[in-house]
Amino acid sequence: QAGAALRALYVEIQTDEGMNGFFGPIEDWQAFHIQHSLRPFLLGRDPLATELLYDQMIRLDRHGRSGLFMTAVSVVDCALWDLKGKVWNQPVYRLLGGPTRPAVPAYASMLGFSTTPEDAAALAQEYKAKGYTAQKWFFRYGPGDGAEGLEKNLAMAQAVRAAVGPHYQLMFDAFMGWDLT
Repeated sequence: QAGAALRALYVEIQTDEGMNGFFGPIEDWQAFHIQHSLRPFLLGRDPLATELLYDQMIRLDRHGRSGLFMTAVSVVDCALWDLKGKVWNQPVYRLLGGPTRPAVPAYASMLGFSTTPEDAAALAQEYKAKGYTAQKWFFRYGPGDGAEGLEKNLAMAQAVRAAVGPHYQLMFDAFMGWDLT
């Protein structure tokens, strides 16, 4: 809705010593699981015992290793690692073992951009010129749009390919809506 305020939920874990860890945004249903299942479990526990807490959290629910509950556990786990990094004054990647290579290639996510063939081609060239070595585009149309939607997706993909050349890396996200065929 135009003019509507943005709304987002975040998790904050606070210690008795005044340190905190954040993660988000999260979904309403994750907040429900956190509030009703994970929060009562976590109160009074050592927040720096991340591995132990993770193991115990996934055992709180008989389906804890999958589904909606697991995503709530993951949210809390990320906030605990953020807290641990702050307490130890280290970036989380260093706590997890440090860098394994000097650089990581990045790609441009083209989510939210126009997918009309003309606009997509111009944007693809622009982001290639900015130095991105790859781009990920998102198909606008799903199976419910039939053959016409498939053709529109294909026209966008062909226009992007023509704009960046045959050897530039492109990815296309079908939102799990299209199969290989």
